[in-house]
Amino acid sequence: MKYEIKHEDADAVISVQLAKGETFKAAAGALMGKSSSLEVEGTVEGGPLKALKRSLLGGGTLFFETLHAADSDAEALIAPALPGAIQILEIAEDNGAYLQGRSFLASFGELELNTEMQVAPAGLISGEGLFVLHATGKGALAVNAFGALHYINVPDGSDYLVDNGHLVAWRSQQGFKIEKSSSGWISSFVSGEGLLWRFRGPAELWLQTRNPHAFSHWLKHLIPTS
Repeated sequence: MKYEIKHEDADAVISVQLAKGETFKAAAGALMGKSSSLEVEGTVEGGPLKALKRSLLGGGTLFFETLHAADSDAEALIAPALPGAIQILEIAEDNGAYLQGRSFLASFGELELNTEMQVAPAGLISGEGLFVLHATGKGALAVNAFGALHYINVPDGSDYLVDNGHLVAWRSQQGFKIEKSSSGWISSFVSGEGLLWRFRGPAELWLQTRNPHAFSHWLKHLIPTS
């Protein structure tokens, strides 16, 4: 299987070339186009209960699309819902990755997506819910962003803080903490910053340059109300 990102940044899509017998998964609704021979099946990953937990608590999709080249070589084009960049992360058995649920676009190889709880009590009011997604196994994970993707390599022993609305995916040996962006909850929300994720290096971070929550609030001011 070969996959390549086309049209960088805001117009990015993934072109996937499958040999006969190969399969991959994509987020529901992400299929842009395909060869006529490519089979598409809606699936509930991990069973109904696990999928419902992932959807409601992790902010992720309840359904996936399984795309299978059954009879011949085939092609698929995968596109995210929001305008923005795509990043493909290589996943090894000893080097998984975490992501915000709505950032999942596609997975290649033998990957499993599990939900994991954020640090309480801050996670109770996180814009992404109580859980994040953890990708493990062996293969590749495609994540999408709103805007461009900015990569940060946090050195060993250093701290780095990220606004909740800009975080897409991360790898961290030391884990993370969620905290207020200001001295108090009222000040934190009045400032418009909300929650911050604190990572201790060594860590790899992928951030989106636009905040979908802030953008939705901006749009609301432009829509007339009755």
